[in-house]
Amino acid sequence: VGGAAFGALAGRVAAETVGRIDRGGPAETTISVALAYLCYTIGDEFLHVSGVVAVVLAGLVFGSVGRARLAQDDWRGIVAIWLQLGFWASSLIFVLASSLTPRSLGDAGAWDLLLLGVLIVGALAARAVSLYAIMPFLTRGRQVGNLYKVVILWGGLRGAVTLALVL
Repeated sequence: VGGAAFGALAGRVAAETVGRIDRGGPAETTISVALAYLCYTIGDEFLHVSGVVAVVLAGLVFGSVGRARLAQDDWRGIVAIWLQLGFWASSLIFVLASSLTPRSLGDAGAWDLLLLGVLIVGALAARAVSLYAIMPFLTRGRQVGNLYKVVILWGGLRGAVTLALVL
């Protein structure tokens, strides 16, 4: 709760700040990047709240409030930078994984395979609960077909986040 409150406040302050910058260009992007790092560090190290939750809430608030405060071209620039940063982060995870995997597999035993299986089953179960038990309440009127739900369920087992969890 503390991380969420701090992140929401920080996101609001950052959005108001970029809204006051006249044709800031790089300054607006810098504020959005600094927001993520500052929220995590201040939240985790100084306020002793969840830095991850603070960053998520700051991003959500900044995204909704900042979009209304900036010109469309300025907002597109920020989105382009964040897409590039996301691509670099995913690429770095795959590079790190490829360097760690041979050593990890060499030390892996039966217990590790069992834990990996539990992780995969847990991830699938959590996605299934979200899709089949929670999603119908969130999609008022427009239901997602069961065939689409199966694709969504299995389609989630890819990407950098899943690879990071496995490692």
